[in-house]
Amino acid sequence: MKCLMSFWSACILVSLFMINPVPALAKGPAVSKAEATKIADREMDMIGYKRSEWKAHADENNAEWKKVSELRRDSASPEEKQYLKKQESKLKRHQYWAVRYEHLVPPGGTKKNGDGWVFVASDSGRVLLVILPGS
Repeated sequence: MKCLMSFWSACILVSLFMINPVPALAKGPAVSKAEATKIADREMDMIGYKRSEWKAHADENNAEWKKVSELRRDSASPEEKQYLKKQESKLKRHQYWAVRYEHLVPPGGTKKNGDGWVFVASDSGRVLLVILPGS
């Protein structure tokens, strides 16, 4: 009787998995926008950038990164295109947050070269790629 109950329990579990093969926890990003920004902030701290001089931006669909990425590819030399392709290959097959760091210009100051980017995997919080300002 005990063996029969175990068999039926296993059948029920298997049928539930067949109905919903992706567990509820695996749906959607496990890392929120705020968490991704905190992770990116820590990465910038470790690299040595003063966050008081930079403002972080992250958007839901990475629209800013897609726009910048396209512009970078279009204006790059053949050598730079190879480098960009290598960078972007680190992001393929990943869902991620692209956190952009914009240099805050003090009154009378000058803007530093370019923005920095930190790419955080939305499922694990792992840093996938860092593009330093001016790169």
